[in-house]
Amino acid sequence: MDKSKGEKDISKYRRYKKIKFPNDFYDNVIYKVSDELLFISEDYKNLLKETIEQNGSYIFNKEDFQIYRDSVKSEIKFLEKFKQYLFNEGLCYRDIDLYNFHVCLKTNPLTIISGMAGTGKTRLAVAYAKALGLDEEHYTVIPISPAYTEPADIIGYLNTSKEEFIPSETGIADILKRAHDRKDELFMIIFDEMNLSQVEYWFSPFISLLEMKEDERKLILYNKNSNCKNSDKYPAQITVGDNVLFVGTVNIDETTKDFSDRLLDRANVITLESVPFVEMKDLFKNKKILTTQKAL
Repeated sequence: MDKSKGEKDISKYRRYKKIKFPNDFYDNVIYKVSDELLFISEDYKNLLKETIEQNGSYIFNKEDFQIYRDSVKSEIKFLEKFKQYLFNEGLCYRDIDLYNFHVCLKTNPLTIISGMAGTGKTRLAVAYAKALGLDEEHYTVIPISPAYTEPADIIGYLNTSKEEFIPSETGIADILKRAHDRKDELFMIIFDEMNLSQVEYWFSPFISLLEMKEDERKLILYNKNSNCKNSDKYPAQITVGDNVLFVGTVNIDETTKDFSDRLLDRANVITLESVPFVEMKDLFKNKKILTTQKAL
């Protein structure tokens, strides 16, 4: 990524101005396609431009612009660190795939990585977690079994005879509880081979939660009126906040299940393609040169 170009792109936003929405705006609409797409006359457009230039206030003040610029620089620095980590691990991906993955995780709590077997889908997700500095308390990889048919298979269930919540061996209840208690820390849950079982069966509570606001995402472990001896460790419900990222890796072949539109509507999906050997050789060569130059 060209840092000078990035800083130049940031600087242009400093010139943008805003004004209060004019009262006569809708009177000057000459054609309406939708509430988001309206056409105005050339004369009125020029009048708006003149008003904004004379009376508008800058979108970014000096302090806001500095904060924004620092955050972008920090993000660029992280992406460079991420790419360097992959290089050190001997993993090869196109830059565009890395940027797509990063943007998907920033804009949606659920990201699905699709691709042929051997393209490094799970290793990409794990490498991202490690580049963020997450340890095994903050990220987990859950291999999905074809036997998973209901949420209790990955979360756990309440044993009513013992009056005790029995967490699943996946450990997802424990990491979600940690995320619930540490809202200022980031957590990542990676579902490996997510579609070996029908996803809508075992992932159904999360599909519903993903369309809700953060403070409304209550994962129900058991009925709050039930007796549970270990409720201090496993409460009846856990809030799934924005500090939890879900990543699923999927293969598309005869051994896997298709996704429903309901699930795809709530996820960001990217597809990794195998990097040809010749291209892989050039990528490693260029990255090795850049690494050497930085060391000097």
